[in-house]
Amino acid sequence: MKRRDRKLELFLLVLLVLRFSVFLPHVFWIYIISTGITTYFAIKLVWPERIAFHLEIPSRSHLWIWGGALGVAAAGANIWIRWEFHGVAPVLDQGWYLQIIFLPIIQFFVAATAEEPFFRGLLWGYLKRQGRPDWVILVVQALLFFVCHAYYARPGLYANWGSTLFMGFVFGIAAWKTRSILPSMIAHALVNGLTQAFTSSLK
Repeated sequence: MKRRDRKLELFLLVLLVLRFSVFLPHVFWIYIISTGITTYFAIKLVWPERIAFHLEIPSRSHLWIWGGALGVAAAGANIWIRWEFHGVAPVLDQGWYLQIIFLPIIQFFVAATAEEPFFRGLLWGYLKRQGRPDWVILVVQALLFFVCHAYYARPGLYANWGSTLFMGFVFGIAAWKTRSILPSMIAHALVNGLTQAFTSSLK
């Protein structure tokens, strides 16, 4: 078990470094390949204990409530935060209805599938096995989620970084209450996709 824990800790570290390098978000193909490979092997490593790592399939009601409803509400809050503090105005330009449909789908397979297995799955399960209570893990994963988006910490993007901390708690609560990362992945995709669709121009 100790050897397994060391392997898991190493995979978490590799995933963290690769996924959230300041440079990788700007090199899309490296971003996708690196996160895909490390996420696959990390999940494979813990799959026999998938319940502890929030990798179970939730009920349909949990998907609707903690994934869909919470995701739409959090997206609205995120849009307001950026509008109020970042100077980004909600805009419905040509083809907005297609953006509302397709951008969350794209974000599900880009951001959600890379970040949720790590923060709300692997990291949560690892800390749980170390004996940490859930409320402490909720705070730790949200803070780490915030810090790892350090590429937002520059003029013009501070609101993005600030809302990331709030979303870390939102996604963490969704995974905690349902014991699954699928609702948090849906919420994550809705937040990213709808925010991207509705905040596409500057005031």
